[in-house]
Amino acid sequence: MLQKVQLVFVDHPTNWKFKNLTNQKFNDLRVLGFAGDRHWYCECDCGNICKVFSSDLKSNKAKTCGCLKIRFEAEKSKRCEREYIEKFYKKFPDCGVTIKSMDSKRVLVSNKYGDCSVSRAGLMTGRMPTILTAINKTEYFINQAIAVHGDKYNYNLVEYINMNTKIKIICKNHGIFEQTPDKHLQKRGCHKCGREISGGYTQEDFIRFAKNKPATLYFIRCWNKDEEFYKIGITTRTLKERFSKGNTFPYDYEIITQFHGDAKLVYKLENKFHKEYKLMKYSPGFKFDGYTECFTKI
Repeated sequence: MLQKVQLVFVDHPTNWKFKNLTNQKFNDLRVLGFAGDRHWYCECDCGNICKVFSSDLKSNKAKTCGCLKIRFEAEKSKRCEREYIEKFYKKFPDCGVTIKSMDSKRVLVSNKYGDCSVSRAGLMTGRMPTILTAINKTEYFINQAIAVHGDKYNYNLVEYINMNTKIKIICKNHGIFEQTPDKHLQKRGCHKCGREISGGYTQEDFIRFAKNKPATLYFIRCWNKDEEFYKIGITTRTLKERFSKGNTFPYDYEIITQFHGDAKLVYKLENKFHKEYKLMKYSPGFKFDGYTECFTKI
């Protein structure tokens, strides 16, 4: 019915039945001139020029260039957005989410970690933004990591792919190490830093690693052609797994004794023995995980 066009005026027909509508006003449309084939060029009150069929003008079927419908739909859309936002914050007042914009299907939101694109229906049912819906997943992860670890690490080398693919993180004390994002967000960090805390893991870390399974306190004798010493340590794995070649243990060893028990008890016993033999500390020629837990004799 309505078309936005470039003006190409046509001479009026000489037929006596023809009625000149030029300069007449029909609702918001002012007729500018004849366009041919029973159509007229009209200027809308909004400023748009359109071509309208003559019968639509006379019957009031054409009232605007179409802007009234556009304005109505825009107002309706804004009204729906306001109602959606009001309903969402009434339902989730302390969600920590800011709604930035939306369309008919998706909502652009932000939280303290970054911007996310989520479905309107999902958000209203409580599916809050996560790294899976983040627009910039690397930036989102880095902000999560900083919230957990503070400024302890540098994340300039991070290229986030998913939670199970290792990323490169820079420890300010020991340099680059690799770790999966999910482990890093579980408060795990640089392995070397961890070994330096009380000669090994913190108690909380060790209990978490054990995952409610029995832990092991072990005493082993280690040697190569140049060295012989003893190690007192704890593990959540079997000793075969702990000292396999895949774990780069550079010495031969034999088990003197081992004790299986609750992770908290095992951790305390290890600390007790470390204090008892602290005057017999030994520093192996080859470094490995747990090298600070070695002694000349036990």
